[in-house]
Amino acid sequence: MDEADPNWKRPPPFDYVNREYNHFWSSLDDCTHRYDDNTKLIVVDGPPTGNKGVVAKALADAFGMIYMEPCHLDSYYFDRYGRDRRSYNYKLPPKMRSWDVHQFNERPDGFLSSRMQWIFFYQRFLQYADVFNHILSTGQGAVMHRSVYSDFVFGKTMADMGFIPRPAYDHIEAAKKNGMFKCNAPHLVVYLDMSPETIIKNAALRNTNNEVGSPFFSVECLTQLNKNYKLFLDKIGEESDVLVYDWNEEVCVEDIIDDICDIDFSMKSKYDLKHYSWNWLWYEEDWKKKRIAFNRDFHRMLAWIKNTRMPHEIKELLVEPNDYIDFYEATDNEPGTKYQYGYNWDMGDRPWFKVRETEHRQMWRFKPKDWRPVT
Repeated sequence: MDEADPNWKRPPPFDYVNREYNHFWSSLDDCTHRYDDNTKLIVVDGPPTGNKGVVAKALADAFGMIYMEPCHLDSYYFDRYGRDRRSYNYKLPPKMRSWDVHQFNERPDGFLSSRMQWIFFYQRFLQYADVFNHILSTGQGAVMHRSVYSDFVFGKTMADMGFIPRPAYDHIEAAKKNGMFKCNAPHLVVYLDMSPETIIKNAALRNTNNEVGSPFFSVECLTQLNKNYKLFLDKIGEESDVLVYDWNEEVCVEDIIDDICDIDFSMKSKYDLKHYSWNWLWYEEDWKKKRIAFNRDFHRMLAWIKNTRMPHEIKELLVEPNDYIDFYEATDNEPGTKYQYGYNWDMGDRPWFKVRETEHRQMWRFKPKDWRPVT
């Protein structure tokens, strides 16, 4: 990789949000003519409180990439009208209520912690699909603040500490395996390592989301979190390059940029597993099939996740019919919930002669609105 070339003029991107990339468009729009040496996916990962966003933004600016903000529950709880579902939380049955990060930090062993972890995984998967669509349709690389691949670190730590039941964690991992087998691992993982003492000190300095004094931010729990992160690095290191930095002390970001520039992302041999999911896309047709899979056919991956068999003993994730009935009765009179987005008169919609949204367009309904670049 090289630092961004200001003279490089990338061909116009494909509008993958409003236009479905299908076999017709694949015959008209190629992929690789937009790609350059920096058409890569980099993930900046590590324990909480490490200020990873600053590093990720600096890498994105240096290499001319897009910066992807960390996944957050707002992308799930805010609907497309901008209304927060948590505002009518008190009306909902207990099993259907929201459980945010500050509530989790206060009571990590709460009944809804398993559902919160499921929502986090689902939103990270949607965000990862957004990254793929952006890279494959525009040619611009991306730098992510964590990814769905390291999601199991937090889930396993919560299960190891007894915050969530082991069967709930196993089900989330099974759903992940069913839905992610077409995903390409990131080209590079930049891991910022910190000791539990440093994490607790940083949490006290920023003092947000009930982190100070939380059982999750204890030395015992954070030690287990770091152990699981090491398992993640061993696993992801089989497919991706990994750079590890001691983040207990200040590290110059320019040194990280220099280290990335020295990495050879090409495949060494046909038996090399590193980057094989990217480097085996030899022909234009292979790239087009990958784009179709993450654009037109993405709903199939979501179905594979949702249709993963769930054991009946997982009460934390299994919602009973009566809870669904109570949920819809409680939300039936809430503004903007009666009909599909764009057809609610109480929200100012005017649906006359309006074409119903396709399934492809509905895919993007829970995405944060501020990260996508103007094309």
